[in-house]
Amino acid sequence: MICFKNTWYMTSLLDWVIILIIAISLIFIVLLEEWIPHHNTCLPGYDVDSEGNFICGENRNPLWQNPFVKLSVTSFDATLIGLAPFFVLFLFNLLVWNIPFFKNKLIPPKVKSNLYINTSLLLWCDVMVRCILFIAGMTTLFTHILKFVTGLPRPNAYALVDTNRPQERYSFVSGHTAIAYTYTWLFGILSSKSINYCISKNMILPNQERPQEVEYFNGNYWFLLPLWQKLSYVPSLCYMLAWAPVCGATYVGVSRIIEYWHSDVDCVAGALVGIFCAYFFGYLRYYNEIYGVRTYYSCPEIITNIV
Repeated sequence: MICFKNTWYMTSLLDWVIILIIAISLIFIVLLEEWIPHHNTCLPGYDVDSEGNFICGENRNPLWQNPFVKLSVTSFDATLIGLAPFFVLFLFNLLVWNIPFFKNKLIPPKVKSNLYINTSLLLWCDVMVRCILFIAGMTTLFTHILKFVTGLPRPNAYALVDTNRPQERYSFVSGHTAIAYTYTWLFGILSSKSINYCISKNMILPNQERPQEVEYFNGNYWFLLPLWQKLSYVPSLCYMLAWAPVCGATYVGVSRIIEYWHSDVDCVAGALVGIFCAYFFGYLRYYNEIYGVRTYYSCPEIITNIV
């Protein structure tokens, strides 16, 4: 019989409540941006009264409907680039841990039951979904607050033509860069943890058929462990693959600069916000749940009850 502590229900419920509160806060900020006049700016030679003083009046220049033919990276693209490693990770786990070859090679005999593995995978997926949504909400909340408070104009001529459009005053910080760096840095941190686990368990020895038996199904098993075992004799290659998605996040930031939606300072600040949220709201907050999903939630006798 599988027995789960109430901790799982309470932790999951509280996380979903917090995510809902963050979503409501984001909606409130978006509505607030529409209700409050947003950083009306006087531009030299743009609006001048009869006495030669610069004023902020109604725009007299035509509104540019389509300032750019096509953006290099949209909000959806930035989110997709950041989440792509996690999609690959989920698919990898779903396929690999139900293949007998990998089960015999990597999983101790006590935990080779499909029921045990799949229930562990479900618990781990629940934790990861909550983690991803939580850091996404916090990153978006931070970037919207900074955009609204600073109100810096975008570095393009169209932002100067129509200064009263709120979107033209949201240069600092780059939200696309922040969300992309949040996901890719979280993936890199968690994957590096799994690589360190492989090396610490001496999995590179050719005569070792499987890692040392663990009391519970360790969270490191879910972060591409079979791949790191095969490549662990070249640690630099493992770390390069783990952090490769950051290149995609960097591309997102560069595309925002070359299309004149953000300055380089905006994108660097967005990257720092993303890294901050990934580490403090993702890694530190969910560390115990991700790497000790069975220890954190399940009863001690679960190993002996499932064979």
